[in-house]
Amino acid sequence: RGGNIGVAIKGSSQYVRDFNIRIDSNKIVQSAQIGISTSNADITSINKNLVAMRTNQPSSTGLSIIINRVDTRITNNVIYNSSTIGVSFNDIIGLNGMLFANNMIGGNFRLGADGAGIQITKVIALKMYNNSVYYDGSNVFGAALKVDNDSRGIRILNNSL
Repeated sequence: RGGNIGVAIKGSSQYVRDFNIRIDSNKIVQSAQIGISTSNADITSINKNLVAMRTNQPSSTGLSIIINRVDTRITNNVIYNSSTIGVSFNDIIGLNGMLFANNMIGGNFRLGADGAGIQITKVIALKMYNNSVYYDGSNVFGAALKVDNDSRGIRILNNSL
């Protein structure tokens, strides 16, 4: 409960990554900056987690994955009170594609110049199915779903954005 980051998994480098990690069935509440943060790690599953961020933070992200090289399954999570970004994927390459399905993200987005419910940057192969995203931020460049630089092979089906 609390802390700057609720759950942090960080490998040594993009070439020496942690692997076979599962983050399942946790309650992560009142984190200040990031609820779940992974970097240089190959995560197999993030499933059935509740991430409720601290409400008085000027900038926070519910779930952040940076440099992941496996077909991760991210399913059945609830993420809310992220002030800037609900979910951020950056530099992810999977063989068959990461699965992001049946998640609920949103409510109480407040600040940040470039907010998003889901932000995708440099992701290759992503299947995004049956998610609900409520982006209530008023940022000039904010969006419920934002796909940026060098992403391809993304399939978006039956989401509520």
